Amino acid sequence: AHQISRERPAQAEAFGQALISSLGQAGDYERAAQFAAEEETSDFAIKFLTSAYRQWSEQAPEAATLSALALRTPEARSFALQSTVPVWARVDPAALAEKARDFPAGPEKTLALTVALRAWFEKDLDATYAWVARWEPTGALSSVDLKFVLED
Repeated sequence: AHQISRERPAQAEAFGQALISSLGQAGDYERAAQFAAEEETSDFAIKFLTSAYRQWSEQAPEAATLSALALRTPEARSFALQSTVPVWARVDPAALAEKARDFPAGPEKTLALTVALRAWFEKDLDATYAWVARWEPTGALSSVDLKFVLED
């Protein structure tokens, strides 16, 4: 696909999206994500990352999110996580919150915790408050504006 994209730049986006879609339909989400990440300097990087990681997260949100966290550049991580985190939060916000608590400090952790806690808050207010009360004093949630999350 990389060679075809170089030889036919006008069709590069269509070829890339077709490859990502085909790999996703075959269940090879990791290869689709790898292709998208290799194209992170192309004009279509955002579209490729978003497409690959959204497909993957619909089937395996935790695996997709953890893969997105390992992407090389902050921009690639951001685009991929914006595709995976909301899906995981919709499916299992408690699991996302628990995993995100241990993410390295930074915007990725803030995004994951904020989205997870907001989704969990809507599903189970008491469990969310109990979880926050357990972890907030340890500093594990220091990257999240809890007032924003829980009092909106």
